[in-house]
Amino acid sequence: MKGNDEKILQPLKVDAAVCLTENILPFWLSRMQDFERGGWYGRMTGRYELVPDAPRGAVLYCRLLWAFSAAYRVVGRADYLAAATRTKDYILRHFLDREYGGVYWSITADGLPLELTPVAFSRFFRQRTGRTLSDYIVDTRIGSAARLLVDTEKTVAEICYDCGFNTLSNFNRLFRRKKNCSPKEFREYYKKYKVLV
Repeated sequence: MKGNDEKILQPLKVDAAVCLTENILPFWLSRMQDFERGGWYGRMTGRYELVPDAPRGAVLYCRLLWAFSAAYRVVGRADYLAAATRTKDYILRHFLDREYGGVYWSITADGLPLELTPVAFSRFFRQRTGRTLSDYIVDTRIGSAARLLVDTEKTVAEICYDCGFNTLSNFNRLFRRKKNCSPKEFREYYKKYKVLV
């Protein structure tokens, strides 16, 4: 049965990869980057007309960050990494509320917060995802760290800082809480058994 499933799924996988790498991502890279203000345009009409002054949403930016990061991990193209890095930097620069903490739900095309408060965004995010934004960010960072522990020979400290953690002790504590082992134990277990914890 599994062999038949693979035969059915393989053409779909190929079609999805082609659609992503030849249509969707190139569209975003060629038509939706805002080189004047930074980031990505927030809206395009059904007639493919850009709306340069449209607000920009945190959810869109998180999806773009995920899409380009995942595409880079799979395909390895430098322009995908550049797009992911640029998106991450824009999120950190414009969507984070440095005064009160939290994230702005939406911002103007110039990067200024709109009416939704960080608290309201956090509530909305939790209602839609069933988890807090900070849990989502920690899970994403721990997932990236686990991948780097398996795929690279970087030190645990290098991985800690590459994934956005500010201290090694905090990284180790959160990693243990999520994976039930230390980063070092995780790497050793994978090398020995080729199984992810």
